[in-house]
Amino acid sequence: MVAGPTGGAGYTPHMAEQNPEAESCPTCRDTGWQLIREGEREFVRECHCAEGRKRVRLLEEAGIPQRYNHCSLDGFELWNNADDPTLKIALAGVREFVDLWPGADKGLLLMGPVGTGKTHLAVAILQELIQQRGVQGRVCRTF
Repeated sequence: MVAGPTGGAGYTPHMAEQNPEAESCPTCRDTGWQLIREGEREFVRECHCAEGRKRVRLLEEAGIPQRYNHCSLDGFELWNNADDPTLKIALAGVREFVDLWPGADKGLLLMGPVGTGKTHLAVAILQELIQQRGVQGRVCRTF
């Protein structure tokens, strides 16, 4: 599974809820396209609101299980900080991977015993990359 956050709570399904009676974008009237007039010419371009909607759609399509919707890099707790620096090192490596995307020349392999935060970090990476970079990804369980 691949992953990334939004500085806190992560994706929640209510992000996609819209009031059907309320127009959320006065520029395009929720079409995603803006009409531009220059002299006698008319053309359309994608509205500024479309990128946000695209990212909400990408989060919905990412298949993140509900129990992991809250996962974010900022929400990752270093519970073993005093005894073992490995979680701190893993978090730093994950943050570097996200910061360098798509220029990272290496991938990530998260390894460790059950309950150490591998899935949390993976989902957090996915959410971060979708929300900040518009990357398409999908959670895949392999067991």
